[in-house]
Amino acid sequence: MKDIGAHPAIVQNPYTSALKEGVVGRTEIADFLVQFSIFADVFLPRIYDGYMTEQALQDFLTQGLAEIASAVPIETMKVRNRALATRATEHAVHMLERPLSRSASQWRSAGARAALWTWLCHEGRSGDGYGNVWHELLLGFQKSNSWLGGVPSLPTGFFGANLMIARCAGKQCLAQVNKPSLTGGSHDEWTFRHNAHLALNAVHLFWTDLQTRRERIKAGALLDPPYQKFRNVEGS
Repeated sequence: MKDIGAHPAIVQNPYTSALKEGVVGRTEIADFLVQFSIFADVFLPRIYDGYMTEQALQDFLTQGLAEIASAVPIETMKVRNRALATRATEHAVHMLERPLSRSASQWRSAGARAALWTWLCHEGRSGDGYGNVWHELLLGFQKSNSWLGGVPSLPTGFFGANLMIARCAGKQCLAQVNKPSLTGGSHDEWTFRHNAHLALNAVHLFWTDLQTRRERIKAGALLDPPYQKFRNVEGS
């Protein structure tokens, strides 16, 4: 598993980079994919479909985690004791809970999406990172909402394609987590490693793109040419 532990999606993620210091096994990879599965299957669809109310966030912390946990050997009552990847997911939800529950309809624009993706690609945290994460969230909300007025600021089709790839690969990978490795060229082991790399590659693709977009947000350039063109045509 050392090659998976050296994958950029692990090394460049501040919440999972610690995994590269040791031998990365199936449990660590499973925890990492749990984090991604939660975003892909539970969190992101609710953001895309509209907005998340306080009750929706509570559902996410309870039923949502329970649904994800049914696929992997994770103890939902002790989620804070799991790997850094799982705690990072819980951290993101708590960071978003207060502003989203205060006035849900206020966040029905591209700002919520931009802020979430900005958090995902954030680097250079100091200390526990709470202040920096909050700053990044506010940056995404304020600039996207004020400048775009609800026009999508992120290529949802691009992210959607990668989510599909990673979801499929992650599901296949997690299916192998509890299967014992067979001696002498295990097909199960090959399947696990192959799908782990597929999932990590998909994650890395949009993490790399998100880092670029975070810099563009800071520079004030939020729209891609296709979106700018679409907006002009629509308004003509």
